[in-house]
Amino acid sequence: MKNLILIGDSGHAKVIEHVAIRAGWKVIAKLDDKYSEKTFDVKGQIKGPTKIISDLIDDDTYILIAIGANRVRKFIFEKLNLPLENYATVIDPSAIISEDIVVGYGTCIMPNSVVNPASKIGNHVILNTRCVVEHDNVIEDYVHISPGSTLTGNVKVEEGCHIGAGATLIPSISVGSWTVVGAGSTVIRNVENDVTVVGSPSRVLTNVSGGRG
Repeated sequence: MKNLILIGDSGHAKVIEHVAIRAGWKVIAKLDDKYSEKTFDVKGQIKGPTKIISDLIDDDTYILIAIGANRVRKFIFEKLNLPLENYATVIDPSAIISEDIVVGYGTCIMPNSVVNPASKIGNHVILNTRCVVEHDNVIEDYVHISPGSTLTGNVKVEEGCHIGAGATLIPSISVGSWTVVGAGSTVIRNVENDVTVVGSPSRVLTNVSGGRG
């Protein structure tokens, strides 16, 4: 059993911890800069600021940024300045994953998700509960695909996008970087960078200064 350090200690971290344990990881620490010093909780897990991470990493210990906000995940990765190889890929055992997909470092695939053949999933991506990623999709780094969303075939989702719960993206479209697709939206045409789209069919709501998540 390999050890896992979670960066972040809030609601999303609780879900990540549950998935990691189901996937056979031992969560030994939750680091968050809301803590000022190293302590131990009742489960024996280490709590403390992120600056102590270098004291905890070894050949059997990996990291996962357990924060839902896409820009924050990117900021923390850049701040820690650690090699990608130090980051775990965590996949819930209930997920249905094609053998030929590519999944990056620091990515978590949640319960009952589906990833079909020839899809490529980037680094620090969240595929949340019951989402469906059909064949030949490309999902770039720091994307969050929310629960119950469906990406049909040949879809490209660029860096930092947030795809809201229950959204549907029809085949062969692209969603630009750091764009937000609102919950329940149906996206039927390409979407540019840094916008929010909502509705069915989706329409541009506003320009934004970065995807959420």
